[in-house]
Amino acid sequence: MLLGSNRTPFLAIQMIDFFFRPVCLIVLCAVAYAGATFAMESASIASTGVIWLIIGVALSLAVLAEIALLRQHSLGLTYIAILGAETLIVLTVAFLIGEGLGPRELAGAGLVLAGTAIIWS
Repeated sequence: MLLGSNRTPFLAIQMIDFFFRPVCLIVLCAVAYAGATFAMESASIASTGVIWLIIGVALSLAVLAEIALLRQHSLGLTYIAILGAETLIVLTVAFLIGEGLGPRELAGAGLVLAGTAIIWS
């Protein structure tokens, strides 16, 4: 597709519309918060300027996406949906890197996910 074609503005508008859908914003918030969480864990071991930059960018991105999401939905629904998605991401990454997840952590995650499902339905 050529940049100068007449369809370019239409495609750009469709992309912007896609990224401002609630599900995309929820995933963006969750990924950004999870990324900031893992960067903070790294900063607790070895603090560098790059890690602090990653934390700042991730939290800023999460805040901007959350503001856009709050314009479309209530605070309760938004917060719970982001928390549920972030829980899934953090648990998946923790499992993949070999962190031990005991019954207590799994039960807590299950409660968060069950609460998310109840609120979302």
